[in-house]
Parts: sequence; C-alpha cells; structure tokens
Amino acid sequence: MKKEKIKETIDPKLSHTKESPEIQERNVINYIKDNLYYFIGGLAVVIVAVFLIIFTTGSSDKKEKQASLYLSRLYTYIDTQEYKTALDGDKSKTMRGEQIYGLTYIVNNYKGTKSGKLASVLAGNCYLKMNQPQKAIEYFEISLKGDDFNVLEGANAGLGCAYEMNQQIEKASEHYSKASEYAIDDENKARYLLFSAICLEQLKKVDLAKEDYTKVINLSPNSEYSDIAKANLSRLGIVID
Repeated sequence: MKKEKIKETIDPKLSHTKESPEIQERNVINYIKDNLYYFIGGLAVVIVAVFLIIFTTGSSDKKEKQASLYLSRLYTYIDTQEYKTALDGDKSKTMRGEQIYGLTYIVNNYKGTKSGKLASVLAGNCYLKMNQPQKAIEYFEISLKGDDFNVLEGANAGLGCAYEMNQQIEKASEHYSKASEYAIDDENKARYLLFSAICLEQLKKVDLAKEDYTKVINLSPNSEYSDIAKANLSRLGIVID
C-alpha cells in the first residue's frame, strides 16, 4: 500500500550554525510532530479506501457490512477535515433514508468488527487534530484489539503522538517503536524509529537513542529521516558518512 510522503522539506533553520543545539532539537521535534499529524491523516484516508473495497463488496457478515457502509458515508468529512462532524455524524443529511452516523456511534456499536476497529483509529485521529489527546488515547486503545497490521500501525503511531502531547514520553517512545514493527515498508519503519529516538533522547536514554538513529539510517539511507538521524548523531558525538 502506498503511503503518504512527507509534506515539507526541512526548514533551513534546522541546520543553521548560529542556533544552539537545544533550539535545533526543538525545531526538529516540531517538524516531526507536524508531519506525524499529516501522515496519520493520510494513512487513515488510504485505509478507509481499502476497507470500503473489501467490505462493501466481499463481506458476508451483516454487522460488518453495516459498519463499513456507515463508515463509507464519513469519508468526505474526514477528507475535508470536518472532524467534529466525522465524530458526531451529520444530522442535517440522510442517505437512503438513514441518518449519517458518526465515528463514535460506529465504534460504540460495532467495535467488534474490523470496520469498527478502523473507525476507532479514525476517531482517535480526529481527536488528535482537535487537540484532545486523552480522548484520542481512549479510541486508539480500542484499535489495538484488532489484527490488521495497517490498523495496528496507525493506532500505535497515534498513541505515540497522543502520549507525547500529554508529556508521557516513555509511553510515546514505546508506541512509536511498536508502530515501526507493524509498518510494512522501510521508510515508515524509519519514520517511527526516528520519533522513538527523539523521545529516548528526552528521557536521557542516549545509548538507546543512538541505536534507533542508526537503524533509521540503515533502513532509509536517502530519506529526510536519515538526514535528521545523522544530524542528531553528530550532535551526540557520532559522525556518520
């Protein structure tokens, strides 16, 4: 499955020689967070498209098909960043004579289905975008009970982000690392390991951070993540050619 590419190039200020290491690190962390939100949103839309194809055409389970149908009606709201409507549903419209139910309704009534687990990832992402990390954690946790690697990747990435917003850095690092394990391609594995390494540095676990930075370089040597990992290793006294 093709994943979203990072949306911006690194701000030139990140490598400006006149800035202190602390300011450079803060700039890197802010850059990473901005692109994580972007990535989770992009991943969510791609997963929705995949699940719609699977469940509206091939599932014989009545509850699964119902959940996926309700979910399909929210695609536009997610895509246009109408997060509250995506969560609560749209009472001003109907489709085929039915109310447009929101993500929270789907999770509450269909969380035992695969589409329900997907809805919980999307709900968690909406709460992240609305700057409500504690609510996001509640919904991402529901997603962890599934077995689809795409959903588990998104759930763990989201939990990492939410815990970091809550200043629970150790938990954030753990979930970023798990997201890397579930990611299919090396670039996304590197992405999450970079997030994990930045958290480990904040926890003063420098040796573990160095290990993750090195893994990032080996996994995706020509990516933005590798460039950041090399810069951070250099700041820690290790030079990578």
